[in-house]
Amino acid sequence: MASVNSVQELKNLVDPIGVYGEYVRLTRKGKRSLGLCPFHREKTPSFSVDQETGLFYCFGCHKGGDLLRFLQDVEGCSFGEALEILANRAGVTLSLTTGRSSGFPIAPDRKERLRKALASAERYFRAALKSEQKGSPVRAYLEQRGLDGAAVETFALGYAPLSSGLLNHLAGEGFSPEEAMECGLVVEREQGGRAERFRNRLLFPIRDAMGRTVGFGGRAIDGQEPKYLNSPETPVFQKRDVLFGLCWTKEEIRKKGQAVLVEGYMDFVSAYRAGVLNVVAGLGTALSAGQAALLGRYAKEVILNYDGDPAGLTAAQRAVPVLLNHSLAVRVASLPAGKDPDECIKSAGAEAYRQALADSVPFFRFLVEQAQAKAALGSVDGRVAFVDSLADYLAAVPDPLARQEFACETAGRAGLDPNQVIRRLADKTRGQKEVAAKAPAQEPLRVPINEQMLIKGLRLFPKEGAAICATLPEELRKTLVVAPLLDDLANGKEPQEPASLAMLAFIDNSCHEALTLEAVRSAVRSLLANHLLEKQRRIRRQIEDAGQRRDARLVEVLNREMMAVVEEVRGLHGRTA
Repeated sequence: MASVNSVQELKNLVDPIGVYGEYVRLTRKGKRSLGLCPFHREKTPSFSVDQETGLFYCFGCHKGGDLLRFLQDVEGCSFGEALEILANRAGVTLSLTTGRSSGFPIAPDRKERLRKALASAERYFRAALKSEQKGSPVRAYLEQRGLDGAAVETFALGYAPLSSGLLNHLAGEGFSPEEAMECGLVVEREQGGRAERFRNRLLFPIRDAMGRTVGFGGRAIDGQEPKYLNSPETPVFQKRDVLFGLCWTKEEIRKKGQAVLVEGYMDFVSAYRAGVLNVVAGLGTALSAGQAALLGRYAKEVILNYDGDPAGLTAAQRAVPVLLNHSLAVRVASLPAGKDPDECIKSAGAEAYRQALADSVPFFRFLVEQAQAKAALGSVDGRVAFVDSLADYLAAVPDPLARQEFACETAGRAGLDPNQVIRRLADKTRGQKEVAAKAPAQEPLRVPINEQMLIKGLRLFPKEGAAICATLPEELRKTLVVAPLLDDLANGKEPQEPASLAMLAFIDNSCHEALTLEAVRSAVRSLLANHLLEKQRRIRRQIEDAGQRRDARLVEVLNREMMAVVEEVRGLHGRTA
């Protein structure tokens, strides 16, 4: 496998548009590709990628930079990890050096160290499962749940044995007990010392969207409680931001634009093995905004497929507004009462399960039927309660026309005037908008067009552009918005700082008219003219101030300075003519 030793060399090996396209559905528009931003909610595309430079900028949330910056933001990873993503895509290895600008960072950060400890623990647990003899409790449990060798390998299942060997294993691979505790593998004993968190449990590795092991889910096999035990929150694992199985199914989800969301590990495994390759699972807690945002990076629609018992139906109802708030279309697949997806597949078969997903209904129909089953529509209070039980869900529908249609259907079911329901709903929606309006927003970049022309000129015509820009006086250069970027480019340096990269991305995605050297010269003249006019105004104010103080000598000096500026302006106009 080939090796690379510089950032630029690695960037040259990948197609940036192809990488962006894995996260954003892009449409080519002239010299740019546009799509819906993965960093904030929007209906109209404001995320832009320059076809030639590969720099991105969002005109909605104002994030911008290069491909590495994008990967760090969208994957929540470090600079080094973003490099690894690109290296894996390019099929090369990284030759590590000590400098970021000329090569790659040599030392992994703390999170990388913890993830390596977790990967080491995963290898230990997998080896422990392989060493268990046929007929052992964990092997019997696997057989009972229909998990054959292929399933064990596909999902990297492991076993936490009763014997305590994990700490010794980790120590042999260079990890300390403190690191094992920090990543949630061991706990402090009340009587002192440390104990392994997982004992006598079948383990499901929990991986983030990049496929890195960040924790474990342990299923008891001997009746111990709790039945399922997850890793605790750690620097690399926050349940609210992780979906089980996404690393295996994100490509299929992106391809279909749809995700099937189930509740548990076994539901995921069974659905995946039944041919539903766009499935993901929660981690035993209510769906969070972070998980919904994560789904929104890959899918446009979500099919909720929670358990068919009362708890599952309630969880589905609570998940609907969370998904709607992230502009996801929502459908609900119903299963026989009391059954979960795993049980449904085992009893009715894979085809019947896939058909249940195909028969999923729009979320509103599901909610109405659930609310109607509990409502006392024969009384005024019952009808009002029925409407109120649906109002919060309807207020979360982003499309006002769809929201109005749903409100009318709600009114029809309750036997009420649609206008009354719409007004009640408008009050709730208005309250939500007032709260949302208070949310802080990142300041947009404002770069004057003449300064944009300077930067574009330096990149298109490095030698001639540098000579033209050199005619700008130092006192003017310092006042420019693009001053740091201008200095880098004029000295032949690629910008490294995030702020400079974001500004360069903004310019690349804003300024697309054909550029000539004469246009660059004209931009310089305009900047210089504005600078001289401002200088005249400043001297004039100084002259007035000196005159009020009767400082004749200073007035004389300032008048000479004013005449010099006037001559500069005349000379500038002569060059323009």
